[in-house]
Amino acid sequence: MGKPFSSELLELHNTLRWAVIQDVENLRKFLFSNFRKPLICVGSGGSFSACHLAAILYRDFCSMAIPFTPMELMEGHVSQKCKNKLLYISASGKNKDILNAYKKASFNADTEICNLSMCLKNPLQTISLENGSISCNYDLPTKKDGFLATNSLVAFFSILIKAFYGEFDAESLIISQVDVEHKAYQISPYADLGNIQHFTVLYGEIGEPIAYDIESKLSEAALGTVQLTDYRNFGHGRHHWFDKRGQNSCIVAIVTEYERKLAEKTIANMPNNIPVIYICTTFKNYLATLDLLIKSFYFVRDLGRVRGIDPGRPGVPDYGSKLYNLNYVSLLRDSLEKMSIKDIAVARKCHVDNIRQVSPDVVAFYNNHYRQFVDKLNTTIFSMIAFDYDGTLSKPDKKNRYLNRLDDDICFSIKALLEHNIKVAIVTGRGKSIIEILKNSLDISFYQNIVIGLYNGMLFYNLADIDKFENIEDAPLDNELQKLKSELDILNPYPLKKGIENRRDQLVIETDYSKEVYEICKEIIISNNLYNLNIWLSTHSMDVVVRPKVSKRNILEYHDGRVLCIGDCGMIEGNDFEMLSTSYSLSVDRVSRMPNACWNIAPEGVRGLNATLYYLKNLKLANGTFKCQFKI
Repeated sequence: MGKPFSSELLELHNTLRWAVIQDVENLRKFLFSNFRKPLICVGSGGSFSACHLAAILYRDFCSMAIPFTPMELMEGHVSQKCKNKLLYISASGKNKDILNAYKKASFNADTEICNLSMCLKNPLQTISLENGSISCNYDLPTKKDGFLATNSLVAFFSILIKAFYGEFDAESLIISQVDVEHKAYQISPYADLGNIQHFTVLYGEIGEPIAYDIESKLSEAALGTVQLTDYRNFGHGRHHWFDKRGQNSCIVAIVTEYERKLAEKTIANMPNNIPVIYICTTFKNYLATLDLLIKSFYFVRDLGRVRGIDPGRPGVPDYGSKLYNLNYVSLLRDSLEKMSIKDIAVARKCHVDNIRQVSPDVVAFYNNHYRQFVDKLNTTIFSMIAFDYDGTLSKPDKKNRYLNRLDDDICFSIKALLEHNIKVAIVTGRGKSIIEILKNSLDISFYQNIVIGLYNGMLFYNLADIDKFENIEDAPLDNELQKLKSELDILNPYPLKKGIENRRDQLVIETDYSKEVYEICKEIIISNNLYNLNIWLSTHSMDVVVRPKVSKRNILEYHDGRVLCIGDCGMIEGNDFEMLSTSYSLSVDRVSRMPNACWNIAPEGVRGLNATLYYLKNLKLANGTFKCQFKI
């Protein structure tokens, strides 16, 4: 199993040259969009070292960041953690822990996720695309590492550094590495690698990822026991090891120019007979990290040689494979109290993972309203059902978003409604594209019972009368919208993907800086008294509309009977908020805090299109009407 460790080191220079020419734009956009939002970097094994580097770089450029193992992410208040940005780092994109952690986080609607891997067409990429997340996958020339992360780790470090710093000077690092095999590290006179069993690794900020990688490699290849500590925490008692248990122990000092004096003074205060191994760099910033990483590999190689163990293929016992493949999620789930649909729905209303995180009075309040709401649904006779489209009737990934027909499962369910003479409405932020999708999916005989609300409810048509479609893109722009647009052109420093699209009573804005542009628009509206305008956020764009001319809620005026409304963005700023603030409304994703509307009563982990299908399976259809049959 694995590859010879020494042979992997021979490829490091080629990996650096490969990394410097890779496109990192998608990763960079993810990291710097909503840059004030904290970042959690998730990885395990060797990739965890890259998580430490990503966290350090993000803290330097953007906001708070912390590395997590997959299990750390999945324990405790998951939904609170998932309000941060999540970066998943995995060389192969297929280990069970990272996949489980990704799936758990993807159930949370507000999560911004990106995965970074060194393998094309991997399982992590597949599920991230299905959830509409950013996926950055590279075809590493050296392919899979041996037992320990080597070329993939250098690639991760290089890609991350390029994403943050832009241009990446690999050649100066490569030139300095020509003789690195002979000067990768220095050993004090008392250090004998053959006799040392315990290593206390001292580091500063830039050296932290390397310290964690040394711990990972020495532990995984059974080369020694490791204690990690920064230089100052070492002074808070960590030094006692050498006084009480110091036999066959040494210090490994990771030294950059920044903490060189601190390192020298720290070691000078220790007894002279304590062995010290120095891994040093004269580079600064990001090149220092890469220089130290590569030098540490040679230390690991030499330690393996004196142990008679090849770190690239140390041999794994049978129980090691069993531990690696342990299905820990099911074991943890079995130990937890299962929540009922009601408890899950109430937790969603409170925007938490578990109702135990909420005061009993609040839980009791929402419990009472949940029963009233579900009872109201179950006792009402409906004659129309109104859907949002993106995220409700379509899967979230980019491929499915641009399909020109409905997904087979939802198409079958909608046909069943229409066959029972039940009216169906699609109320969406889209324009002409939804017409093509419906015509490609449904028979013309159904058109009379299909209503479409375009541009967030600016225009409503019966699909049978779609030849009357009004082209509003060339129509004069509303005066208040024109004022907002003019101000935004002056006051907004953030790039927009397609500029600003005019739609008479609506502006459509797409940007990777949605939070910042949203806030600027709100400030312009308030400071200029543009009180007829409102901003709605969807999964793909920001829409500024003139109310009440433009409202998804207007579907209620288009139909005399009871309408069940289903959408995915029911929070206060979401573009389904108005439609889902009606008395009979269900969300397949995000909810408002209103107790009498916009409940998400789908099972745990079921969201988006799958939640829509779940709701439709719980309808009892009759001729022209239907009733809900949800369990209270």
